[in-house]
Formats: sequence, C-alpha cells, structure tokens
Amino acid sequence: NMEEHPEPSKDDGAGDMRVIDARIENLYRQLATHLEAKVKDAVCLITEYLEESMQKKVDESHDGLALRLEDFAAVRLDETIAALQQDFADATTATKAFAEESQAALNQKVDELRAGVAALRLRQESLEVIMIKTAQRAEAADFARAQDSLTSQASDSGLSQTSAALSPALAAYMKKQASRTEVKAD
Repeated sequence: NMEEHPEPSKDDGAGDMRVIDARIENLYRQLATHLEAKVKDAVCLITEYLEESMQKKVDESHDGLALRLEDFAAVRLDETIAALQQDFADATTATKAFAEESQAALNQKVDELRAGVAALRLRQESLEVIMIKTAQRAEAADFARAQDSLTSQASDSGLSQTSAALSPALAAYMKKQASRTEVKAD
C-alpha cells in the first residue's frame, strides 16, 4: 500500500506526520469497519439468541397455559358430570317417589270408586225390591178391586156361587204372580 501511504522523506518532518496521520486514519477506518462488522454480528447473534429465548419462553408459557387450561377444563368437566349424575339420581328418586305416590293415590281412588259402585248397586237393588213390592201391592189392590167388583156384579146378577168359586182361583193366580216377581227381584 505504498501508493496510499507515501513514504516519509527524511527531510521533511511535517510530511512524516501526515503519512503517520494517514496511516492512523486508515487503520482507524479499518478498525472501525472491522469493529462495526463484529458488533453487527454480535448484535445479530444476541438478537437471534433473544428471539429464540423469547420464543422458547412463549412456547413454554403457552404449553403451561394449555396444560393448566386442560387441567381446569378436566376438573370442571368432572364436577359438571358429578353434578349431573347427582341431579339425575335425585330426579330418578323423585320420579320413583312421585310414581309410588301417584299409584297409591290412583289405587285409593279406584277403591273409592269401586265402593261407590257397590253402594249404587245395593241402592239400585233396594229400589228394585221397593218397586216390585209396590207393583205387587198395586196388583193386589187391583185384584181386590176387581174381586170386589166381580163379587158385586155377581151378586147383582145372581152369580154369587160362580164368584165364590172364582175367588180361590184368582187368589192362587195372584200368589203365583207375586212369587214370580220376587224371583225376578232376587
């Protein structure tokens, strides 16, 4: 590099200083460029290291958060399932109790209705007996009136012996009708 840096002449002391200054300046520039490149490389390495380190920390944080969220979700899911199972068990128990109570109430109503129907049947039978007896009394009264009328007509016309002979036959007929009516009532 002789061209860049002229050799100092022996005569000139001021010229030597210029050459030295030029050399120092040249060395300074080279050193600055070299240091700048080294600093730039160091900054790139540090930046790359920091980015990797931060990314690693972020990934670890995300993984940790994901694990915590999964654990939390699993615990909440287990709690929810347990609560739902308990609610289902309670509902099943309540449903069984309600069904048993409903069945008991239904059975009681059926028994009450059966008792009411039996009472109505007894009352109906009692009324039928009363109607039959009333009909028998009405027939007996009609028979008595008819017999009286017949006897009265027979005595008016002179047929009293025929009337007397018919009275036992009519009485037998009335007894037979009454026994038929009683059999129907039973």
